[in-house]
Formats: sequence, C-alpha cells, structure tokens
Amino acid sequence: SDLKSKNIVSVGRLSKEKGFIDLIDVFALVHMVCPDWKLNIIGDGEEKDKIISRINKYGLSDSVVMHGFLDKEQVGRILSRSSIYVMTSFTESFGIVLLEAFSYGVPCVAFDSAEGANEIITNNWDGYLIKDRNTEEMAKRICRMIQNYGRRYVMGQNALDKANKYSLEEVKEKWIKILK
Repeated sequence: SDLKSKNIVSVGRLSKEKGFIDLIDVFALVHMVCPDWKLNIIGDGEEKDKIISRINKYGLSDSVVMHGFLDKEQVGRILSRSSIYVMTSFTESFGIVLLEAFSYGVPCVAFDSAEGANEIITNNWDGYLIKDRNTEEMAKRICRMIQNYGRRYVMGQNALDKANKYSLEEVKEKWIKILK
C-alpha cells in the first residue's frame, strides 16, 4: 500500500471476542476528527446485526463498509488500498492477520489485551499497542497516524520489514538451524 488512501481496515470473524463493537466505538471517535476516512470490516459471524446496529446508532452507515466474508485475493486488494489496520480483539493468539497487514506495508493498531498482538507489533515502531482497552486512546493514536503521513509511512516500512522476517525462506532457515 502507498498508505495514501483514506481507508482503515479490520478483518476477522464477527464474534464477541473479536471486539468489533468496540471498533465501531473507536471509529465513531475517529470519524468526529477525520470524517472523510472510511472503515472497512471484512468478515461474517453472529455479531453482524449488533455491529450494524451500532453503526446505525452513530450514523456511520456511509463511512463503514461491511464486506462480509472475502477470499484471500479480495482481502489482499482491500489491504493494498488501506492505510491503517485496527484489531480490537479481547484475546488473540499469534495474530496472523497482523502479519498479513504488515506484508502490505500497513501499520497496525491493537489493544494489548490481544496477547498475540504484543508478539507482532512493536509499539511506536510498526504500529501502536493500546493499554487497558482504552477506546479514546486508540482513537487518538489512529487520528495521529491519519494526520501524519510521514509517520504512517515510516511505520508501514517498518511493518513491511518485519513481515519479511516471517517469509518462507527466513522461517525455513531458522528451522534448519534448530534441527541441525
């Protein structure tokens, strides 16, 4: 991604533990400061109607796009046209979706309650980790990224560098060393 589009993205199963209701609360705060940005949610699940209800409560139906389930190629197209990835999961193992965003050079913002995010995101380097599920702080950090393209670009480059450390060749070399 060139990180110039006014798109935020989040991908996942629309279930309670993924925290998409909190994502809408965060985006409502972002939207007050940066009303020309869009939120793209990719996924499907049992919380879909609740999420749509929250979107409508804030009057964000023109600013939030619910894509439903998409295949890998379609997700890649959206990531390549996004500038920030946001994860609001309550808990998460190793967040592969964060590495996927990193592979497109997209910096990430996540709550540190998603333990897997702590393994991937280096705070203030390739994204932001937000303590105590603080939605106001998350919105503030997202707005800071939106308003500072240079910072977003550097974080995106750092994210891309980190994603490359998880390439097949890099991981294969590490396993060969371990096995020897």
